[in-house]
Amino acid sequence: MKDALRFSNFVHFFERGGITAIFHALSREVIFVNNADLTNIRNRLSHVSFSDINDETMDYLIQKKLVVSSDADEKEDLEVLQKSILQHPCIDTLYLLLTNSCNFACTYCFFEGSYSGPKEKIMNMTKKMAISAVRQFAGFFKKACGYSDFYPYESSVVFYGGEPLINVDIFFATVEEVETLKESGVLPKNLAMNINTNGSLITREIATFCAKHNIEVDVSLDGYRSVHDACRVWRGGNNRGTFDDVMRGVAILKEVGAKTCISCTVSEKNVEELPAIFNWFLDGAGVCNVGFNPLLNSHQYKINDPSYSSKVAQAMIECFKIARERGIYEARMMRKVRAFVDGTIYDRDCCGCGKQVVILPNGRIGVCHAYSGTGEFFVNPDSDFDPFEHPFWKEWSRRSPLNMPKCYDCKALTICGGGCPHNADLNNGSIWEIDEGFCVHAKDTLTWLIWDLYDQAK
Repeated sequence: MKDALRFSNFVHFFERGGITAIFHALSREVIFVNNADLTNIRNRLSHVSFSDINDETMDYLIQKKLVVSSDADEKEDLEVLQKSILQHPCIDTLYLLLTNSCNFACTYCFFEGSYSGPKEKIMNMTKKMAISAVRQFAGFFKKACGYSDFYPYESSVVFYGGEPLINVDIFFATVEEVETLKESGVLPKNLAMNINTNGSLITREIATFCAKHNIEVDVSLDGYRSVHDACRVWRGGNNRGTFDDVMRGVAILKEVGAKTCISCTVSEKNVEELPAIFNWFLDGAGVCNVGFNPLLNSHQYKINDPSYSSKVAQAMIECFKIARERGIYEARMMRKVRAFVDGTIYDRDCCGCGKQVVILPNGRIGVCHAYSGTGEFFVNPDSDFDPFEHPFWKEWSRRSPLNMPKCYDCKALTICGGGCPHNADLNNGSIWEIDEGFCVHAKDTLTWLIWDLYDQAK
């Protein structure tokens, strides 16, 4: 039939209790109909053409491209979105690994797991190397600002390890250099600084320094004592837990007014208690800035629970409900909520996808710290090194679900971000494969968002 109609190839259906949500994965448009109306719509689509349309529901479906002409070329709609996302490197984040050493021996450590075998040696970054790295990053950032499609989420310098406070004097010196470059206009004044630390080495001097320079201190804490000490133990300490020392560090940070964030790894030990742990962070630990980090496989650690990803998704949703009720911001869920509510595209979940450089204590530069141990996707830079022209950064900058054909028929296409390229590579052999665990999280979150919208509207 000429001008016959059909549902868009990007339409997905969500059914609950006699109601169906008709959802467009590209535009995030959604309409709720009862199942009887959906049957009627399906029947009409098999007989109606554009010229026959005369009711409000069908007009709306066509207007929002939920229903299209049977011969519509929807590749054009996808191509429009592909052109709107970043397609080349634009560096706005620097990861400085001040050391590859740590005083903890956490069972699932992301950094330790990057080594396929024992470390060759302990390395600490020198002051000369750290200062040079910051200045080099300033040049990368300046070049990125020259691109018309550059949109930094938040330009930042992240101090990382190992445990970065093992090399605390270099931390102090590098922060002072960053501040000098900000004052002179070489780096933007709103550049953020973060330090990822286990919290055990925090002193009043360190905390006061962080408060003075407005550095966000992201302290690794997995919950109250029983769950934290199940995974985070002292190196060489006969599995002795670290909870008391971490909490002492948190207390010092709070006392001097330093910007403090809890970085909670969602492990197989704490996932089923996560909502209770979140409430404890807010009320027991007294910290309202919390970020949750699902486990990733590594060369040293493998997730054993086949239902882990689903448990994480549900636990994160429950924590988001708590955060919303109490006016607390939780970044990982909010990225998807923003994309769903505001109609923006969340095209990549990882700054490694074209947005960051990672510098090791030995001066090697790479795209992602998950490869710190193996050295894959790292290079020995010379004076002409330019990540904007290097094939590693060029490839990673395009790594988005919107550029991955395996993702095109996914309902969470534009709110997912694609998860962790390293996890996809480790589990399935390429950064262009799907991060399956994250895929579960994205789909479950979208399903909840759709029905939460329905409930709110009611």
